[in-house]
Amino acid sequence: MPISPLELARFRRLALRSSDVWQGGIVRLPMWITESDDDPPSRARGVFWFSTRTGLVWANPETVPGTPDVDLAMRGLVDFAKKYSRDLLGRPSRIELTDAALAEQLRSALDDSETTIAVVADLPNVRDATQAFEKFQTQREGLPAALLSSPGVTIEGLRGFAEAAARFYGANVWDALSPEDDLVTIEQPLVDPALQHLIVTGSTRDVRGLNFFASREHWERFLANPPRPGRQKPRVWMLSFDPLHWLPFGDVDAWTDYSLPAAAPDAYPRPGLIEPDDG
Repeated sequence: MPISPLELARFRRLALRSSDVWQGGIVRLPMWITESDDDPPSRARGVFWFSTRTGLVWANPETVPGTPDVDLAMRGLVDFAKKYSRDLLGRPSRIELTDAALAEQLRSALDDSETTIAVVADLPNVRDATQAFEKFQTQREGLPAALLSSPGVTIEGLRGFAEAAARFYGANVWDALSPEDDLVTIEQPLVDPALQHLIVTGSTRDVRGLNFFASREHWERFLANPPRPGRQKPRVWMLSFDPLHWLPFGDVDAWTDYSLPAAAPDAYPRPGLIEPDDG
């Protein structure tokens, strides 16, 4: 919602805190929004502000995709100052952003000669705070860590994984191999022993993927004791193909920022581990 003239006037009348700098701008938030039940979720954007004097943060998600950035930024400034009025004690003397276009729009919209709006190369405080927010949301929603956050994983390695997964999915082997009858053995010595035997799942589109086993005996035990409600699950590495919004937010960003391939809108590769104590 755009800021009203009255709200803007009240913000400009707040005391100017010469020791405070607010840093931030428009960021992707670790949440999804849906316009209707028939539409797929879209990644929420929002404004994020960080007060260097107090360490307080504020985030306003857009409620409708495509909200003008300057409206989001202004709404965040006003709401931040109002919500934490007892701690912030006024408005900042300086606002820092990395987005030059947004900074120029904000100067025009704020029209406050006492507040400096500066463009800087980096905002490590904002980056750390948004990453902490993303980690909290990921843990709360039970998502695994993003692949790029795993030791040794590079963007080149992730791209190779994405390309291989897209090629495999496009081969459409689901009807040719049966998880009950066809165990594929990988004889390449570089493959981890725990992943050298696999089955192809996918009796329906929503369960297409791979399950990995350390040996034929491991697979046979899995067949004899498959995952069922109320029964302990065997420990199995797996790869599923899922919609983008099922991935950890860090992986969503990687596929978006680096234009990584996916075979279909509901076929983004997601590795995981089924632990024995999973529910």
